[in-house]
Amino acid sequence: MAKRYSDAIRIRETKSAYNIQTEESNEWKNFIPNEQFNEILHKIIGSVSNKVVDEHRSFWLEGTYGTGKSHAAAVIKHLLCDPVEDIDDYIKDEYGAEKYAIIKESLYSLREKKRLFPVTMYGHCSIAHKDDLSLQIQSHICQALDNAGLDITVKTDFDNYISNIEKNPIIWDTLIENDLELQSYAPDRKKLIKDLSTGDSALLTLVKNALRKSGLHVRLEQENLCKWFFEVQNELVAKTEYNGILLMWDEFTDVMLSDLGPSLLVDLQELADATMNTSNNSYFFLITHPSALDNLKAEERTKTTGRYHYMHYNMEPVSAFKIMSRKFVHEQDSSNPAYALYHQMTDKYFAQMRDVYEKYAETSNNPMETLNDLKSLFPVHPATANLATYYAREVGSSSRSVFEFLGDNKAIKEFLDNEDYFAKGHMITSDYLWDFVLDEFNKKTVKYGVVTERFNSYKLHVGNKGASYLAVFKSILLLNAFNNLAANVTVTPSEENIRNMYVGTPIDTEMDEILNWINTEGVVQRSPQGIYEIRFSALDTKEIEDIKVNLLNSEYKFTAQLLKFSDTARKEFEKKLKMVNRPCSFDFFSEDSNEYTLLNKIENGRKDAETYETFLALMMARNNAELTTLKDIASKAMNDERFKNVAFLVFDTVIEPMEFDRFIEYQANAVCSNKHGYAEQTKSHTDNAKAIILDWIKDINSGTCTVYLQGDSTAISARTLPNVINSVISPRIFFSGPESLEILRLKAPSTCWVKQFSNKTADTVLSFNTKDEIMTRCTGPAKHIPLLLQDSVDDNLQFKSDVNPKHPLYVVSKFVKSRIDHTDKQNVFNFAEKFRELTLPPYGLFKSHAGYGMLAFALRPYVDKVFDTTGKPINAQRMQELIDDTFKIWDGASSNIHKVDVKFETKEEGSIAKGLISIFQLGKLKDYKDVTSLTDARWALRNGFCPQVGYPLWAIKYCDKLQNLSCKDKICRLTDNIITIYTEVGAKNPALMVETDGLITEVRFEFTPLLNCEETNNFENGFRNYLKNDPNVNLQDADYEEALNYIRQHMEAGVGLWTESSVIEQLKNWKLSLIPVVTQNQPSPHDNNNNNHEVNVVDSQSLTSKHTKAKERIKSLTMDEAREILDDLCDLRIDSVLNIILK
Repeated sequence: MAKRYSDAIRIRETKSAYNIQTEESNEWKNFIPNEQFNEILHKIIGSVSNKVVDEHRSFWLEGTYGTGKSHAAAVIKHLLCDPVEDIDDYIKDEYGAEKYAIIKESLYSLREKKRLFPVTMYGHCSIAHKDDLSLQIQSHICQALDNAGLDITVKTDFDNYISNIEKNPIIWDTLIENDLELQSYAPDRKKLIKDLSTGDSALLTLVKNALRKSGLHVRLEQENLCKWFFEVQNELVAKTEYNGILLMWDEFTDVMLSDLGPSLLVDLQELADATMNTSNNSYFFLITHPSALDNLKAEERTKTTGRYHYMHYNMEPVSAFKIMSRKFVHEQDSSNPAYALYHQMTDKYFAQMRDVYEKYAETSNNPMETLNDLKSLFPVHPATANLATYYAREVGSSSRSVFEFLGDNKAIKEFLDNEDYFAKGHMITSDYLWDFVLDEFNKKTVKYGVVTERFNSYKLHVGNKGASYLAVFKSILLLNAFNNLAANVTVTPSEENIRNMYVGTPIDTEMDEILNWINTEGVVQRSPQGIYEIRFSALDTKEIEDIKVNLLNSEYKFTAQLLKFSDTARKEFEKKLKMVNRPCSFDFFSEDSNEYTLLNKIENGRKDAETYETFLALMMARNNAELTTLKDIASKAMNDERFKNVAFLVFDTVIEPMEFDRFIEYQANAVCSNKHGYAEQTKSHTDNAKAIILDWIKDINSGTCTVYLQGDSTAISARTLPNVINSVISPRIFFSGPESLEILRLKAPSTCWVKQFSNKTADTVLSFNTKDEIMTRCTGPAKHIPLLLQDSVDDNLQFKSDVNPKHPLYVVSKFVKSRIDHTDKQNVFNFAEKFRELTLPPYGLFKSHAGYGMLAFALRPYVDKVFDTTGKPINAQRMQELIDDTFKIWDGASSNIHKVDVKFETKEEGSIAKGLISIFQLGKLKDYKDVTSLTDARWALRNGFCPQVGYPLWAIKYCDKLQNLSCKDKICRLTDNIITIYTEVGAKNPALMVETDGLITEVRFEFTPLLNCEETNNFENGFRNYLKNDPNVNLQDADYEEALNYIRQHMEAGVGLWTESSVIEQLKNWKLSLIPVVTQNQPSPHDNNNNNHEVNVVDSQSLTSKHTKAKERIKSLTMDEAREILDDLCDLRIDSVLNIILK
């Protein structure tokens, strides 16, 4: 039967990176304990045993990436939390030896008494605000309990839900309404609160289900976290076999290195301190990188490490060869035929290649042990193992990388399973390693772009020669890759090292031919010293050199040009500045043709930025001389009035000369490649150049910089830049903006700063009239409003007498008041223009919850005090809309500009409006319920009141009841004034307005009864009197109704706009319509009887038309024409006509 390598050896199954949250069943048992781990385990057992008070603490495990600390922590979790029967095999396998007797017995002894409940957390856990800490801990514990099938409910749960219901009534009303199951149990909030207060766990389950279906979560308040945590612990003890909680938080570094890290650690401290109480059996287990404490001061670091068992976990001090050898598990059954064959081959190759093995072991501290490790790696070629160690060092994780190469590598598995390879004694050569690392090399173009470009350019050409040629080509590339990183003779791309990589393989005999071909074909050229070193480019050298000179003298003459060569640097800084609260803009600057030009560019950069943005002048240098110059320029400019709102940031990390040369080299090659149409090479070189800039920016952001602002300079860590902008730079520039209030910076949620329209916040501030009403409603993104109000205003929202005069809410309110106080009250003004200065420093308001809230508060006093252009008062709802439109205009929506035009009413306008509304009871008119302004009153009188009474307003002047009043003339004058005002002719006449206001006050008590039409319609009476008093028509009572109907039918305007003269005109028309109009047929010349005329009666409609035309004709008559017409009228012998002529 055929044999395979896999019959004699197998690969120990492990994952490259262990994740405590996604581990597979029994995956943890692949861990190989070492002495360091055993010391940590011994310490943990002692602490959990709780025998020594001072040792009873939580745990903090730190180690660099790839040391295996997560896997080690997972083992500890299982040893403390799994059933004993599930860990028994692991303990016996790994701790069965006599030397481990103490640790084994102490572990068994501990587990007889205690078992901890495991809860795992990983990374940042979406913590964006301090309050999220309690939410995440609670949710992870609840999820772990749920996964374990444990239903644990504690008193704090009920209290927390009751508090949330009381604070958010609308949400809970909706929740009850939409969840029939919950509704059947508790039909309203009152019932829900009452039953929860009794500790009804069944109801709590229904509540949680309803929340889950709605995608909502009730946040546990931070101050209640500790109480809740230990209530859960005690319930576990009472109801289960668990004695406490083990909360294991891996990659806690992500939390600590965030801007919130130090403050979150303080909040977590209460819990950590409580775990030290010997009555508790719960523990935190934090797993971090050593850099996790970098943001803490030395004193804080010491205090923090003292509160925990602070334990270091380093890479086991063994060679990478030992780590690799432990990846192989060798067959121990000597009766297995493959066992004997494998060991025969191992001994044979070791003897034949001993000098090669010794070459790679000679630098080891223990060469003999290293030789044995290399030997036990067979069939891995010793040269392959050697190169794998360099790859391991490069990726920064020996165990991780080599375990991936050997374990998570399909090609290796296929090799070990290949019967032919076993029969012929083939070895795993370095071309396998190349195939494994190629993806990684492609990602790191700065370091490996040269070799990957060469591979991509020649792989098909070389591959056509055969597999042996391609394998050697790959090995030469590997040597070149690692030779650039390590000064070691074993990775120089020399002919000797290339040959050593295939000693003992069939390729060894072909090596001369292969190397000669690679050289002569120009794939990789051999130097006179026998080195197969890859040249940077196959393009024409002189052409590239010429391009480099041009680049240095023009495109990249100044450092800032490097940073603007692509969007790489900008994107990296944009990513870094995402944690900045206020919108900010920036640009890159460096030495320029002269200082004046540089400062002019910075000044223009500030002008191009939005007025409310924090503008950063990011200044980078190519060398230390330029760095000194930039600092000198910034130190002078920060005192210049032009730059008082510019933050100069001079970064200390210069680009390494070699890296700059490489950048120019890559760019020159990219230009040259593009010129000759080599698209793939152009992209490769350009990507490499971008990668150099990216690496430099990352170094910059890990270094230091100096901030120059308004006469002060401060050196800071670039890592803390977002925090410095939030806490120092922005508050300094916008010292009357929301961030100038420290409590807002510390406690306001990040969402309050997000650039967005925030109508709800403005509406809340405008719609309620007490401090408590607003504060209880401003939660979530609007949580900053209570922080703004708490120390500045009293319960009635008036500023306190001792308010800090620099409080941003006070300053903004004072600004708004001053602007309005100095506004011309006679003219329309524009909100956006009037308050645009608020977008500038020192205020810097922009569309956000903070901006909306502050402007809304400042405008509260003017609700119902200013009016839109139609004269309607601006109520709270309309004010909120004006604020929203104002921010939209400030944000660039110029089409909205006239939406925020407003005005003030004069004293007389307001007084007249109130008088008219009261006297005429305009608010009771149908369709005129919201009559509040003079414009409303005009419309209501003209189009509502007059049509309702059926007569024009002036009719009241002629009613019988008025004639006997002593104030008759004043009432008539007032009536005429009102008509003039409501036709909008008199609104611009200040004297008329003053007179009308006085008359309303003087005669309102006499005037008002005349308007009451319930008993007697004085308007009808007055209108009748007016018509009857016309001497020309001499209207009789019997004809009144007919005349009135005629007038109503023929008046063109509504009754509210009838004038006295137009009514008389129609009355005369009515009278004329009653007179039959006769026309005489012209007498025949032969007709001697001139009096015998035929009479035609014309209908009234035709008469009216003729009457109108006749009136127009009269206007154009000459005197002679008029006399002729009068003669004709006399000849008609009509009595009424003759009377008119005689009159």
